[in-house]
Amino acid sequence: MISFQSIHRNQIMCINNSEAQAANYLTTAFKRTFDDVRVLTGVVLPLPEGARLATAEYDCIVICNAGVYLFEVKGWNQCLVGREKVEAGHQWYLEQANGDRKHVNDPVAQGSEKFQAMKGYLDARIAIKYYVVLPGTDVQISPTLPATILTAQDISYIPRLCNSATKASKMYQKLDRETVALLADYIKEKSGVLTLNEHIANCNRFQLQKKAARHASGSGLMAISVAPACCD
Repeated sequence: MISFQSIHRNQIMCINNSEAQAANYLTTAFKRTFDDVRVLTGVVLPLPEGARLATAEYDCIVICNAGVYLFEVKGWNQCLVGREKVEAGHQWYLEQANGDRKHVNDPVAQGSEKFQAMKGYLDARIAIKYYVVLPGTDVQISPTLPATILTAQDISYIPRLCNSATKASKMYQKLDRETVALLADYIKEKSGVLTLNEHIANCNRFQLQKKAARHASGSGLMAISVAPACCD
């Protein structure tokens, strides 16, 4: 897990550039399929009481006639993204051309808490889905990865898939222009005055809690079990 305190300014700029790039791709793709599209970026929302973090950042949220779609953006470049089985489940990795591997957190698991939180804000008749977008250059994905992991080349297919799924569903209803606008305003209202800096501060507090738990464990004291946070 990378602490926000250790992220270099250039890395932060890279992350921001990746999110802007993904937002442009998503806006273009969804507007080809739907009449009404709103794209929100960098939205920070409060998480329910008892969650591992007090807040969550949503990189890109697309609200359209088919529903609400959450996109986690990863600024990975020039690598193969894969996962391998380990005792605890799956370990995700980035493999360079020379075969070197770097372990990374599972982006699907990272988004589960955010997905459930957003689902709690919405009417059950509104479709909601979570994807991971890799808009970087020369990124390949292992064929064994979930279908919700997307490269830039995959994005154009997603709006049509969302449209077909909502049309075929007996549970979800199509949203009109007014509802799309109201949902976008509602999400922004829920975000209120929360900022990315506050979210980063929450992540840093979480990291300190993890460090204290490890120290307590090493000292023979009972450590608090803390699951990985979705803040990298």
